[in-house]
Amino acid sequence: MAEPISIIVDVFEDRYPIAGAERPPVADPLIAWFRAAVAAIDADVLPIEATGTDPDMPREIELLLCSAETMEYALGSDALGLHVVETPGCDSFGDETPYARRMRCVVVIDPDDIRSRLREEILADGEAWQEHLQEYEESEAATAFHELAHAVLFAANSGWVSPNKVELLYSAGALNNDLFDHSSGYGMRPLPDEDGCAVWADDAAHAAELMEAWCERQGRAWYRQAAASQTVGFYAALGLDPSGIAREALDEDGRPAPGS
Repeated sequence: MAEPISIIVDVFEDRYPIAGAERPPVADPLIAWFRAAVAAIDADVLPIEATGTDPDMPREIELLLCSAETMEYALGSDALGLHVVETPGCDSFGDETPYARRMRCVVVIDPDDIRSRLREEILADGEAWQEHLQEYEESEAATAFHELAHAVLFAANSGWVSPNKVELLYSAGALNNDLFDHSSGYGMRPLPDEDGCAVWADDAAHAAELMEAWCERQGRAWYRQAAASQTVGFYAALGLDPSGIAREALDEDGRPAPGS
């Protein structure tokens, strides 16, 4: 029986130092929150596809918290989260290959930006903001779990063969499915829809839609599983006080916060 998938949580700039990169203001309580969260989920949710190729990756996924500047410089992306398949030009990971040698997910953590988004949500919902607090928190924290779902899907499709090895074998004609197929399952496996029915993709665009929808559902399911096991919420671990932010935001907007 295969070993369970191990998820390693770390700060990108600590694990892979980049000259001149500023470490995000990620405090120990947030790192502890993520480590407890990933320990609470069952990542082995998909059967492994038999590709006939020996795996070259450990059954590990790195979940790296980073600054927006590092995401842009190291990965050329302005996304809040990313499953890394292509090795960036600066080769921050030291893979020395065009494509990744292991499973990594990178998530931007910027407390100021998260606070700003929370403030905007509160202002949009006004005095009813408390009724939606769990929704705000889930939407914010679920990004990391969404990216983990992308990594799990790729690993299950490839049988823990790295993106780099998949590309080499596909280019040599030894594999019928390319990197997109392994990322999405296109031509390799059906994915369950919201009702649990297995759906085969009609074409590449449909495969991309099915992939994103599955990763979003699975990521949110993992977040809820993780949150249920925690004694501290994501916002609290980040050092944010939603009630204080609400009082400040609604007072400035000329509206009373509940209980004020």
